Amino acid sequence: MQLAVRDRMQLSVSQLFSLNEFATKPYFMPHLRKHIIESNSTIDAQTVVEKVFRPINLDLHQPSDTFDLKVELAIVQNMTFWRSASQSGYGVRYGCPNQYHFEIHFIEAGKFTFRANGEEIHASANSAVLLKDTKNVEVIASQGSSKIGIAVPFNRLTALLGSKHSSKAALLGNFLSQVGISVAGIEVILQIAMLLIGDIDQSHPFLEAPTGALLLRDALIMTFASFWPRREDSLAPTVALPRHLERAVDWLDQHAGEEFSIEQLARRSGASIRTLQNSFRQYLSTSPNAYIQQIRLNRVRHELLYGNESQTIEQIASRWGFSHMGYFAARYRGMFGESPSATRRERANDQ
Repeated sequence: MQLAVRDRMQLSVSQLFSLNEFATKPYFMPHLRKHIIESNSTIDAQTVVEKVFRPINLDLHQPSDTFDLKVELAIVQNMTFWRSASQSGYGVRYGCPNQYHFEIHFIEAGKFTFRANGEEIHASANSAVLLKDTKNVEVIASQGSSKIGIAVPFNRLTALLGSKHSSKAALLGNFLSQVGISVAGIEVILQIAMLLIGDIDQSHPFLEAPTGALLLRDALIMTFASFWPRREDSLAPTVALPRHLERAVDWLDQHAGEEFSIEQLARRSGASIRTLQNSFRQYLSTSPNAYIQQIRLNRVRHELLYGNESQTIEQIASRWGFSHMGYFAARYRGMFGESPSATRRERANDQ
């Protein structure tokens, strides 16, 4: 059995397996974690991918007696980059119903079929695919296939663009689902992803800087927003929010630190509770409570990075409505991929 173990975290993963077809090794830099996963077993590959990335349902889709899969994974806080390759081919299903992501896939070899958000996309080498919603995704990879994937939390896009409303429909609706890699700007996104995935035993000096990986991550998102092709009939978002929803999100933005009930919010919006809740789900892919929580968490993060340094994390969180620190810390980590204390250390490193 050949199994590389480089630290305590990896040991906990490695001890789950005693099969010689599995190997994984991590590589850690500031804000960047890397893993290599190699397996000849769908069950083992599925288990370890779930351990270091997310739950999946993996099967041998092609008519073959053998299976192989290699995944090189790089995680920058709550954003994930990976290269997957397989000679046997495979089918995979996954879903992120409570985590709002979109995905970019660059096809290097073979053929892929993507099914997500009511679309079926067939892609081959030198093309790039955008999955605008990852609540329920199916991917079928042919024999001899490889691709690079990027999972982007939707709130990272809205945060960098300064978007007022977290609406996938408004921001991604006009983006094309499939483009050529040679399109201006698309190749830059691919090059950034390849740099972050890189060779696990070698690193670009830029990535070893305290915030190097974070800067590349944000550069990738901005490049995507600026250069990913959109429908010719409109280069700007065209999906308008209903007036009652506009009133609700405007009020939430201005009164994010205040306590309120869904009944009070509905009255201020001029709509019934059910209409308001349905509008949040349809246009913003969330609920009123989850929406205000995202606003409050973003306000906390902004204060941790740029506010009064004499304020404790507990004081800042309490000011934005979080009275239970355990709950707050879990929600914060789920949204930003790091603890509040890590965000505060990030500020200290930048100074």
